[in-house]
Amino acid sequence: MSRLRRVDVDERAGTVTIGPRARNTDVYNGLQPHGVAFSAGRCPSVAISGLALGGGFGFSSRKLGLSSDALLETDVVTASGRLGLGSSGRPGATETTIECLGQFFGPKKDLLSILDPVLTAATPTKRLIAPRTFWQAKNYFFDTTPFRRFAVKSNYRRIVSANLDWLDGLADAVRPHASRQAYQNFIDRSLRDWHQAYYGANFGRLVRVKSKYDPDGLFQFEQGIPTHV
Repeated sequence: MSRLRRVDVDERAGTVTIGPRARNTDVYNGLQPHGVAFSAGRCPSVAISGLALGGGFGFSSRKLGLSSDALLETDVVTASGRLGLGSSGRPGATETTIECLGQFFGPKKDLLSILDPVLTAATPTKRLIAPRTFWQAKNYFFDTTPFRRFAVKSNYRRIVSANLDWLDGLADAVRPHASRQAYQNFIDRSLRDWHQAYYGANFGRLVRVKSKYDPDGLFQFEQGIPTHV
C-alpha cells in the first residue's frame, strides 16, 4: 500500500481524494497549495486511513470537527479482496510534568480567560501563545510530537512505573467527573470494558459489519472488533 499516497484536490467540487497510505505529512502538503484544509491529525507519520477509522481527532477538532466528519465516501477492500463503496502526553525524570498544546480560534484575551485557572494554579516553566496560520500551527505541532520520549521508557523503568502510577491516580480522581468513554485511536490496554468505552451502543452494529465483511477474522488485534460476541 506504500504507493497509495496521492492527494488530489478538486477545487470546483470542494472535495479531496486521498490514498489510504497518505500520511498526515502527505495530506497537509497536498492541501496547502490549494488553501484548503480539514481537521486532521498532529502526528506526521499517521496515515489517513487509520486516523479516519478512529474518528480522527486533532487540535482543530473543536472548531472543525473530527476527520471523519468531513468524509463523504470510501472505497473499501474487504478481507476477501472485494472492492466496495462505503458512505458516509510527558512525565519528567524527577517530577511530574503536564504539557498542554492546542489551537484556539479566537482572540488572545479569550484564551487567557479560559487558561486563567491553570495559569494561576502553578507557574508554567514555558509558555507560548502566538498567532499562527493553520499551516504554521500544523508545522509547530509536528515538530513537538514526542518521538524520542517514547524510547525513554525502556531505559528508565522505575521512573516510568512511578509516573504511570501517578497517571492512574489522576485518572481515578477525574473519573467521577468524566464520561466512561475513551478515544479508540489512543489504545488503552488497561481498559477492562474497552468495547463499551470505545464504541458504546455502536459495538453490536460493528460486530455485525465485521462478521459480514471479515467472517474469518483476518484483521484483528487484542482490542479489535470481533466477529461475534
